[in-house]
Amino acid sequence: MKKHHLFPIVLSALTLSWHVDTLAATYIRYDAHSPQGKKALVSMQKAFVKLKALNCNKTMSWYYQSAMHGVPNPGQEGNLTSNPLCPSFIVNTAPKPSWSKCASHDRSGPPSDIHFLPWHRLYVENFEKIIRKYSGDPKFALPYWDYEKTPILPDRFQVKAKGSLYEPARLDSLNKGLRIVNSATQTIKQENQALTDIFDYATYNSQINKGLHDFLHDYIGGTTTSYNKVYNQEISAGLMGNVASAAFDPIFWLHHSNVDRLWQKWMADHPGQNVTLEQLNNVKWPYMFFKDNGLAINYTMEQVLAAINKPSYIYDKQLVTRSKAKVATQRLVEHTIMSTPLSAVVTQTESAHIALNLTDDKLLLVTQALNERIILALDTHYAGKPKGRYEVYVNLPENMLTTSTEAQAYFAGAISFFVNDPTGKGGDRSFRYDITDELATSKQSLKTIHLTVVKTMGSEDGSVAIKNAELLYLN
Repeated sequence: MKKHHLFPIVLSALTLSWHVDTLAATYIRYDAHSPQGKKALVSMQKAFVKLKALNCNKTMSWYYQSAMHGVPNPGQEGNLTSNPLCPSFIVNTAPKPSWSKCASHDRSGPPSDIHFLPWHRLYVENFEKIIRKYSGDPKFALPYWDYEKTPILPDRFQVKAKGSLYEPARLDSLNKGLRIVNSATQTIKQENQALTDIFDYATYNSQINKGLHDFLHDYIGGTTTSYNKVYNQEISAGLMGNVASAAFDPIFWLHHSNVDRLWQKWMADHPGQNVTLEQLNNVKWPYMFFKDNGLAINYTMEQVLAAINKPSYIYDKQLVTRSKAKVATQRLVEHTIMSTPLSAVVTQTESAHIALNLTDDKLLLVTQALNERIILALDTHYAGKPKGRYEVYVNLPENMLTTSTEAQAYFAGAISFFVNDPTGKGGDRSFRYDITDELATSKQSLKTIHLTVVKTMGSEDGSVAIKNAELLYLN
């Protein structure tokens, strides 16, 4: 990874509060495969027995908490004329006000993607407190599953455990204790590497959401048609593979604990670059959660910002590094280089090849910005319900296979469509990539920036069109 100079400034109050609050955090989230993590999973398993037994209308119940992320729409998804999990929630029954509020997967209004990391942090943290209460373990903290380090589903979630954390509508090989397949582990490594090259929050939030996060949801969910108890019918992919049932699979919480861990590390490595109040206010989103006594908490955007910078937990690796806080850097400001409409389509068999031709003045901006950061933003439109993964490469040499090890140097990021779109009408989704290093190492002239978009996984469902490409620089 190429290092770029960013000017240090005096620590802001926000950055300082992150460091101080990290030192004061009470609970420690451990790797699920560590001795401490395994002990925490015993407590989690006990809690889930009790939470699953609660009436679905109780705000602390497993059903209610899971439905806050997403739940099938009556009359549109699933056979909800009968709902064994929640008999009171069937066709023509309005969802609770706090249900189906997952930020970034909603398609009903302006894109709420910027809230992906903050919303999930507070959602998971508040449920963690409920688990702690029902587990009877006063020191309980939610473990994380580091699937790159240990690509095996933690024991308590496997079929052999036969406990409250096991879910049959999940990739069968994972449930049997087999490793994540090699091609998938390579994708995980590829995504984690790409995340280390990002310096601004908007791009990091976009890429971890629509890259690593979406990929693991689809992989864990699998592709085999099976009975989905949340939809109450046979459906393609397991619980994790569908937004409206994802949080009902207990592994959801360890997956998001790991995503949150990576974000926490990124914040520590890039002080002064985290999400701002202005970004949160651009598209306001409801943050309604519940305390361990069942009472609601409604956050303002100011309270959201304060809460995400003051978590009640730290991660085990921070025990070693937390005293080495980095000096905050000057906040990066975004500028547009160019924006161009496109009409490229990606299919199962045809890649999209896009040429961004730069005028002399734009070329000068790009060349100068190689000492800062260059961002590629793509606007896409999807029809139907496209499944799978699409990968974006920058200035990929002619005849080089995207599956080759050498192609990693040109990989910008992924395109995916893990969205809540029950009607299958389709919609728009935007993506951001930091392509500074890809351009800096390219041997091609920057007069034309070549983009290659290829579908690498999934079936031929729906279609994907790339409508616009924008180049920006940060300084």
